[in-house]
Amino acid sequence: MNVPIDATEDAAALNHRIKDSNILIAAVKRCIKKLEGKEQLSFEDQCVLTVVATATAEDLGCNATQEYFARMQENSPVNMHPIIDKFVDALPTEAQVHLMQLGAVVFGYNQDGTVDEKRVGSPERKDCQNSKTYIVRHPLSNLIKIGRSRDPEQRIRILSTQSGAILNTLLIVDEDIERELHTRFCQLRVHGEWFDDEQGLIAEYASKAKEGAA
Repeated sequence: MNVPIDATEDAAALNHRIKDSNILIAAVKRCIKKLEGKEQLSFEDQCVLTVVATATAEDLGCNATQEYFARMQENSPVNMHPIIDKFVDALPTEAQVHLMQLGAVVFGYNQDGTVDEKRVGSPERKDCQNSKTYIVRHPLSNLIKIGRSRDPEQRIRILSTQSGAILNTLLIVDEDIERELHTRFCQLRVHGEWFDDEQGLIAEYASKAKEGAA
């Protein structure tokens, strides 16, 4: 039987991975034995546990956050090396992870970072006839969206569902001035149609425009 060269290489690589896995398993078992015996872990042991804990967090239904490692310390207190402490302190908090996930949804991404094709291919971008312009604000941040739609009320309801919060409607204009407003507030653009209105400039514009239309 003729064996392809690449198959031989694959077998060698597989054997190498198995060997590495066995070394890692042995290292983890050594750490567990030390913990059970209440022995101090070496720096190498701490690195092994930290890497394994980080890699397996998702499998446990968790995010590798500061709170995740804090809970581990509660269960098995260990005097960690300062370098390990710095690594943990550099991890996001659970609140920061939640905000990042929320931001991904707001900006048209899935939580795994991939593009939400349904939102990227939104019909409102393909058909601008009789479009109206809307300005909405996310209630949990300074982010404001300037968009256009033939049915802005329906579009805002959809955006609220996707954002996980009821967006505040600041202004709806019965004409397509989206590009004009994007140019006017380009310095405040964060991503796509979303702008950081920390200074309140867009909200002030919307308020004056609403008063002028009254």
